[in-house]
Amino acid sequence: MMTFTLLYELRALAWHNQSVVYNILFFCAASTPKDFGLNPANLGIDIGMTAVLHTHFRRLDYHPHCHVVVPGGGIDKLRRQWKKVKGKYLFNEFALTKVFRARCLEAFNQAGLTIPYGRSQQMGG
Repeated sequence: MMTFTLLYELRALAWHNQSVVYNILFFCAASTPKDFGLNPANLGIDIGMTAVLHTHFRRLDYHPHCHVVVPGGGIDKLRRQWKKVKGKYLFNEFALTKVFRARCLEAFNQAGLTIPYGRSQQMGG
């Protein structure tokens, strides 16, 4: 299971633009591991997944995030067989995080949403 979370500083932006931000969050949370799976350096396969949006923690604090359940492999269409991950983890979490954040920032900018200045600089935007 992977969890993709919006940073604390972006919660106000998400609260005031829920429809747009949730669509961006879902798109980026799904496309990032999908593209990592397609990369021949990782698995070179089209992976499946199930994603669930959570908007709050147990304490009912506003905290938008997606849980994405991904199997430890997928179908290799050329060989028509299951290909499983080698090793303990599906993908490198730091590389996954970097790509996810960059995609979110790009999508926020394309949607015309204003990112808080301090965080956008730290996130590479």
